[in-house]
Amino acid sequence: MTRDGRGVAHQAGLPSACAAPARFGEDEDATVLSAYLDRYLPQVENRYDQEDALGALLLIDEKLATDESQSPHASP
Repeated sequence: MTRDGRGVAHQAGLPSACAAPARFGEDEDATVLSAYLDRYLPQVENRYDQEDALGALLLIDEKLATDESQSPHASP
């Protein structure tokens, strides 16, 4: 695990807030990431870890054979 210039911990290229759910990859983790995306994707002026959260959600979808990343929050 490394830290970037902001002190944010990263593992495998994902901020720690997204790396843990991606690593565990359970339904509950997908729910947490989906809730984050539902809240922050519409806020185009506030870009945080949305891309990382969507990437983690894609990994979980692959692991669980689900399509949570295709929910409305992922629409442009």
